Amino acid sequence: MSNPKNWVIALLLLIIAGQTWLLKDRFSSHEQQALAVSGISLDSAMRTTLAVEFDQPVPDSVRAQAAPAAIEPAVAGQWVWTNPYTLKFLAQTPLPADRL
Repeated sequence: MSNPKNWVIALLLLIIAGQTWLLKDRFSSHEQQALAVSGISLDSAMRTTLAVEFDQPVPDSVRAQAAPAAIEPAVAGQWVWTNPYTLKFLAQTPLPADRL
C-alpha cells in the first residue's frame, strides 16, 4: 500500500465505517415512544361520535383490545379504529352536553 491513493481510499472507508457505527442506533431503534393524543373532536350535529387522534400509529396489540378506552360515567356505544391514528366512540344515544 505504498500508493497514496490507496491510503486515501482506506482512510475514507474507515471514516464511513465509523460514521455507520455511530448512526446505527438512530435508524434501527426499536424502542416504543409514548403515545400522545393530538386531538379530540365530537360531531356537533348528532353528538354521537367522539374521535380521538394520536400523534403516531397505535400498535396492533393495543388496537386488538375489545375496549381500548372507557368513558365515565358509562355510555352505551362501541369503540372502533378508523385507521392506526384514530379511535372513535360511536354512542347509541347523543352524548350529554353538560358532561363533555
